Amino acid sequence: MPQHVFFRAVILALACFLAWPALAGAAAVTVSVPVEEGVGAKEREAKAQAEAFAQGIAAEAQSLLPSPLDPERAAALAEVLRPRAADFVMGYSEISRQETPEMLTLSMEVKANRPELKRHLERLGLYAGLAGRRPVRLAVGGAARPEDLARLQALGSVAGLANVPGSSISLRFLAGADHVWSGVLDDGSERVEEHNPNLDVVFMRLLGRMLAREPAPAATGEKLVLSVWGWSAPDGARDFDRTLHSWNKAAADTVLSTLTVRSEGVAASWELSGAHREALEGLLPDYLGPRGLSYNLTPAGS
Repeated sequence: MPQHVFFRAVILALACFLAWPALAGAAAVTVSVPVEEGVGAKEREAKAQAEAFAQGIAAEAQSLLPSPLDPERAAALAEVLRPRAADFVMGYSEISRQETPEMLTLSMEVKANRPELKRHLERLGLYAGLAGRRPVRLAVGGAARPEDLARLQALGSVAGLANVPGSSISLRFLAGADHVWSGVLDDGSERVEEHNPNLDVVFMRLLGRMLAREPAPAATGEKLVLSVWGWSAPDGARDFDRTLHSWNKAAADTVLSTLTVRSEGVAASWELSGAHREALEGLLPDYLGPRGLSYNLTPAGS
């Protein structure tokens, strides 16, 4: 293999290696499942694992939000995510287990697919005005069951909807006998319909159409480029990448854009969106200075 091709392959592999923490975030959870008559060990373990996934993904979802949810909304989000929790799991590892005649207690580290989870949170309306409540007229009919009503209530709570009879915006959901949901969004000027066997899909599509009609919120934060250099090995950059992603209140989105390995050391740069320079300037010197690292923070495109 030509030398330049080899080094290009090494750099690409290192970039993928360093990007892993950006994709996956981990939550440590402990769950307990009671021993029940007629329930085998495998089924009991599957229940414990499913509960660990649900709790881990709920915790990671909370960490992705720019500000904490109130307890009621946080509980609704956990319930909304529960049926699909396994879809957002990139990996998991067992930390410990304890089995008694009455209980199985399992401690696990659950790794979440953060980009995909964040996209789902966006579809649920969690990045479009976290603080306020949107007044709508909600109606449900047809063959809807009590559990469907509870699901719809949880979805509405997560999205920040408030059922106000006098609202100019109407959201109606109808459960068909053929197990297909129909939804209608009507704001007086336009009427939109959606149909799908999955209530969540109908809700999120109509919510997306409703949010698209709202005035665009004022932009918050800046787009910045952070360049750091001075590491002796790629592991140091990997550790910093993990730390940078934990500073989600200083920078909402961070993307590793370049990684360079030279004889004088390792350098990397990140593209930051929704970034707050003052917050970053308060965090970066404390982390980088003691490690003998230098950095530069510039506006994107400069």
